[in-house]
Amino acid sequence: MAAMLLLMPEPLIVSIAELRTALLRALDMAKALLGPEVELDVDYYWHLPAHEAFNMTTENFTVGTLSDDLLGAFEDAHERAREEAWHDLSHLIGILRTLELAARG
Repeated sequence: MAAMLLLMPEPLIVSIAELRTALLRALDMAKALLGPEVELDVDYYWHLPAHEAFNMTTENFTVGTLSDDLLGAFEDAHERAREEAWHDLSHLIGILRTLELAARG
């Protein structure tokens, strides 16, 4: 079966500045709810790679780990080319999903 991508008739546009504001607002709310540091009691989670996430015929889940995400996201010594922004974004997604789980109680 051919990959089924549902394309929008017109592209959606996201402002990085507005996204930053929305993320900060969400993190401020999470801090108010959960405190300045959050003890997370899970590590492994289902991860759907971005290149598969928008293909509505796939079930290509892999396993992600929060411990790897924390190391990758907060590692100051790494230097990546801007073309590798996907790598840091991927780690942050895992952390944000775990915070979402904690906020849901």
